[in-house]
Formats: sequence, C-alpha cells, structure tokens
Amino acid sequence: MIGATAIGVVEPQTAVIAALCAGVSLSGHSVKAGTRLLANHSPEPFSNIALSLGEDFLVVIGSWLALRHPAIMVTIVVIFLIAFVWFAPKAFRLMRVEYLAALALLKKFYLLVKQYVQSFGQRRRLAAVGTEFTVPVDVGAVVSRAVDNDDVPEHILHRLDNKARSSGPRFFIRGTAGKGVKNLRHSVGYLQIDDDSLVFATKRMFRLRDHQIERSTIEDIQFRKGLLFDRLTIRTNGKQQQFYFFKDAAERGSRAYEILQVHKKHK
Repeated sequence: MIGATAIGVVEPQTAVIAALCAGVSLSGHSVKAGTRLLANHSPEPFSNIALSLGEDFLVVIGSWLALRHPAIMVTIVVIFLIAFVWFAPKAFRLMRVEYLAALALLKKFYLLVKQYVQSFGQRRRLAAVGTEFTVPVDVGAVVSRAVDNDDVPEHILHRLDNKARSSGPRFFIRGTAGKGVKNLRHSVGYLQIDDDSLVFATKRMFRLRDHQIERSTIEDIQFRKGLLFDRLTIRTNGKQQQFYFFKDAAERGSRAYEILQVHKKHK
C-alpha cells in the first residue's frame, strides 16, 4: 500500500489490490521457505537442485502467463491460495518443532558448560586449601530430574490421568509425534509411559488430542540418536510409529527406551 501511494494519488480500490498482491507474495514466499525446510531434512543434494531449477522455470512461465494470459494466471493463483491454506499449518508446526529442538540443544550446551565451570571453580578452591580431592562433572545432574507431574502442563496432565490404567509409576517426556501417529504428526506434546501403555497427549487445532499404544501390542522398539532429536520407533501390528525427543543433558530419550526395553525383556 505504501509503495502504491508513493507514486502519487491512488484510488482506495487500487491500494486494496496492492495489499492483496503483497499478501499473495508473502504466502508464496512462506510456501517456498517451508518446502525448503522439508527438503533440507534429506542429506542428498538433488532435491535442493531440483527445487532451484523448478523455481527458475516457474518464474519465467509465471511472468509470461501473467502478461499474456492473466485469466489463466488468476485461476492458478486461486488454486495456489487454496493449497497454501492447507499447507501453511503443517509448515508452521514443522518450523516450531525445529525451533524448539534447536533451543533445547543450546540449553543443553549451556547447562553443560555451566556445570563444568562450577566444578572447575570448586576444584580450584579445594586446591587452594591444599587438598587433592577433585569434583567430577556429573552431566546427569545438569538437568534437575526427568519430567514429573509438576513439569507437565495441567491440561495435558489431566488428559493423561484420564487415560492412565496402571496404578504404578509413570514416566513423562516431552517430544513430538512423527510418522505413523495418525493426524498428530509434528505436534509437540508429552509422552506418558506406564506399565500398560504409552499415551502421547498434545493440543491440536485448539483442542486436546491423544494417541495411545498398548505395550502388549509392541513388536519391536528402535532408538536412534541424532543432532537435534532422538528418535524412538515402535512397531505394532506391522506398522511403525515414531516419536522424536528433544536433546537434553539428562538423556531422557535414552531413559524412555530403556524403560520400554526392560518391559519387553520381561515379556
């Protein structure tokens, strides 16, 4: 609107059209950025090369259509906007997950460095008084404790309480749902593990949702550590369901895997 009015007196409807064009441009850039984010999860370079060549091709074709066949271009834009409405929430959830994972990794490094600096200062003080006693760095103590009831949001905990069948101990870990978790992929929530089941609870589309797995149906469990996430893959009835855990110094993802493995061995 500012650009349109800067060239002189512009009618209100022209300013509105200019604002709508800017909105379409913003949505196009958002889709491009989200698509790049998805493509960057793959280590091979070919998807990025194909996207770059595709963008160059679409710029030429889109410009030609806009000048020569505007009616066709308007139809394409309308179809694109409908696709954007469907794609935007998925891209937003993915970017939120990536942001939280990077934040958790930075927090882990910060806590490790802080613990090391504190232990180094304590060793120097002990050396100053003439003792040879040293204080090792306990990375497991960097984070206070594994997630317990007090760390889970009240509305999520209430949902999990309604799903709990076992009266035994429960383990909570924050993470995100992955492939195989129907209608909840890339949703950030809390996974509860008890003697009978796994329940992942989250807030999706302004309402609480959950996904439950009976431990008696688990056929195989795999755990893999990554740079930003630790991935837990569970196979039930021949289908895989994945959960991604944020990195932390307490290694809660490894702890969740150990709990499930112990139950599997006993079974």
